[in-house]
Amino acid sequence: MASWFENLSLRSRIVLLTGGVMLAFTALVASVLAAEARRIHDAAQEKVRILAIGSAADVQRVLDQFESVLDRLSRQPLVKAMDPEHCDPLGEASLRQIPASLGYAIRDARGNTVCAFGSGPVPRAPVAEAAGVFAASNVFVDERSGRKFAALSYPIRDGNAAQTGLLVMTVDLLTLSEQLFGSTPKSALVTVVDRTRAILLRSTAAAEFIGSRPRDGEADPLGGAREGHFAGVGRDGVPRLFALLTLPGVDWRVIASLPQADVLSEYDSALRRTVAVGLGLCLLALGLAWRLSAAIANPIARREATAAQITAGRDRVRADVTDGKQAEEALRAGASTLQAALSSMSDAVFISDTEGRFIEFNDAFASFHRFADKSACPRTVAQYPEILELRMPDGDPAPLAQWAVSRALRGEVATNVEYRLRRKDTGETWTGSYGFAPICSKDGTIVGAVVTSRDVTAIREVQEDLESSHVAMQRLIASRDQVQEEERKRIARELHDDLQQTLAAIRMDLRGIGERFGAQAPELLPHVAEVDGLAEKAVVSTRRIVNDLRPPMLDDLGLMPALEMLVAQFSQQAGVACKIDAPEEASDALMEMPAIALCLYRVVQEALNNVAKHSHASEVHIQLALATAGSISVRVSDNGRGIDAADRRKSEAFGILGIQERVRALGGSMGIDSRPGGGTVLDIGIPLAGAPAAFAPMTDLVRSPDGPDEDPAHARLDDTHALPRLLSRATHKTLQDVIDALAGVVAVVDRRGVIRFVNRAWIEFAERNGNPGVGSIGPGVNYLEVCRRSAAADDSALRILQGLDEVMRGDRQVFTCEYPCHSPDELRWFQMHATPMATGDVMVAHFLVSRESHVHVVFGMEASRN
Repeated sequence: MASWFENLSLRSRIVLLTGGVMLAFTALVASVLAAEARRIHDAAQEKVRILAIGSAADVQRVLDQFESVLDRLSRQPLVKAMDPEHCDPLGEASLRQIPASLGYAIRDARGNTVCAFGSGPVPRAPVAEAAGVFAASNVFVDERSGRKFAALSYPIRDGNAAQTGLLVMTVDLLTLSEQLFGSTPKSALVTVVDRTRAILLRSTAAAEFIGSRPRDGEADPLGGAREGHFAGVGRDGVPRLFALLTLPGVDWRVIASLPQADVLSEYDSALRRTVAVGLGLCLLALGLAWRLSAAIANPIARREATAAQITAGRDRVRADVTDGKQAEEALRAGASTLQAALSSMSDAVFISDTEGRFIEFNDAFASFHRFADKSACPRTVAQYPEILELRMPDGDPAPLAQWAVSRALRGEVATNVEYRLRRKDTGETWTGSYGFAPICSKDGTIVGAVVTSRDVTAIREVQEDLESSHVAMQRLIASRDQVQEEERKRIARELHDDLQQTLAAIRMDLRGIGERFGAQAPELLPHVAEVDGLAEKAVVSTRRIVNDLRPPMLDDLGLMPALEMLVAQFSQQAGVACKIDAPEEASDALMEMPAIALCLYRVVQEALNNVAKHSHASEVHIQLALATAGSISVRVSDNGRGIDAADRRKSEAFGILGIQERVRALGGSMGIDSRPGGGTVLDIGIPLAGAPAAFAPMTDLVRSPDGPDEDPAHARLDDTHALPRLLSRATHKTLQDVIDALAGVVAVVDRRGVIRFVNRAWIEFAERNGNPGVGSIGPGVNYLEVCRRSAAADDSALRILQGLDEVMRGDRQVFTCEYPCHSPDELRWFQMHATPMATGDVMVAHFLVSRESHVHVVFGMEASRN
């Protein structure tokens, strides 16, 4: 007997099977929704718990302040004496400092009131006096004024720690509620209840609810719990999620809640969207199943009708053979479409069978492999190793088994696979990016492969140039920063050693004048005092300037003392509360790493400047930590207005850009997390191992005692220096602007040695100190001829002449030389770099390595002689 399923029509079976599949899909969606509901519910409970923790912390902080005040009062001698004739006046002063306090009283061991202050009522002690600890009462209501208050008590002890009395303070609960919960969001509700479940504090409608108690016989919805989560309906009739915490010692319970409509709105919207999408998919699947069943069942029904006609004797009925003819025409049209598609593609495309024979390929395939046309291309993969040499990106030879077509015939699928190609007959090389995949039959058998490729040689060269120029720019920035820091350090040292000493001597002389001539000409004393005051202000200003330039504390005591001083100055000047946290091991680890310490100091300094200028924050938190991976991290966070994404991309946002470049120069990373109105968090991470050498600045070389020697390490660095190649692409105007922005004294000379451009620093140095190198040189002057004229009297000029000549002939890629260039006041050493540019010109740059005062040197020589 046939089952009910077999009795159904084919169309009904297909629709029924589709419904079963959609039912399983619906069950899967339901499980995902359940998991999402749990996640959202847990997140909502976490929000309420955070609100409860914050509110409990605020209440506990205020109670701690009250306890501190009562403890300080209980230690006063007049309070301990308990003399009603001599009450401690400090009590009234303490009341004025606490807005919520109504009054307090001193009671002896028998409970009699000795002294009382304030206008509020003071009830009996809220707990047994024998408890001997800080305690809080339940809510009280003053019958005369209707004010609602609570009483706080603290024991009074004598010199033997024996309790002799009690301090009782009354607190206005309405004032305390406004003080604690004035900034609580309107949708949030925070309530504090006492041991009897009477409301002590409330964030909304405090005047209406404070002092209210549960009705007689009303069950405790909290079940006596001291902490936890639950859902319910608040007294305002709104369904809410609640979180409960109990304050230790006073047994006050803090209950925080948020409306379920707010915290669970994300789940409700997700549920509605999912149900709508699910219903739409179900209807779509049923419609497709109905169409599919019709497409299958209708031809079968027609065949059954034809067979029935033949059986009935209609032998003139013929089968419709037009379907086969139409299939042949479609196949021919598909082949024509494939040829047209391949011809229109700019990428090289070929299709191979399992034996490696090419079935189809386009014209771009021939040009990619450097053939004249398609007729010159071999037709099998096995022929190409005789013509082409393929290498992997790392330079290793690629055997035929690793070629793209071989990998595709093994079933691999990949895109953007690069090979280096070389024609063995011409030696031409290029880089190709390949994509490949197998062609499979209906049963999954691989019957061929399709491979695409494109020439990416120019793209890779541009990428390499950009990466190299980026590295070069970072080295230039690092060099500029180091020169700037050295100049700051030098100026700060000169201000400290010279100007401050001079000002100190002036003040000493002024005091001597006052002591010597004060009696004879007393009218001079006010003028002397005025000049001394001006000198003192100059000393203070000089000290401030020195600290701004380069705080001596950073070099003498390390990063942490310098940051603490910076934070103190920032808080005083900007009026922003600033906190710094750092373990001692972090500060100790940086004592041997001055480059990292200086970088972190400048980062924090720039971050604080941004807070003062733009953030409008009231709090800043600085955290310094050592990571387990051998790196150090700094986090600067504030509660200001945040940074808009558009502001970060502004061209004038040099503060953030400067921080990023400083950190990147040491191999570190920077991250910013900010939302408008949500504050800003700046995270810095710098590795401790090898970071200072990541981008060695050009001026970070030590002058050899034997004279100008070439530094081979620096020469190796300049072999990959891409800045001249980058500058060679600039226009005349752009090139002048770029070299004007470079640190150091820079010139561009042609292959004959004639100077084409000099930067602003070159001109300013020549006007202020004398020209770098030898002779008076500028645009249009032959730099080589100047060196030749000076070579007879200056060995440095001869070395520079030889090095420049080798660079201009192409015998070397870079030349570096250090030479002296002294002035009447200073002994100075410069370092010269000469690097060829792609246009055939040579970029010559001079950097100041070190300088010494000529007077100091003379004094040192005289001291050594004596």
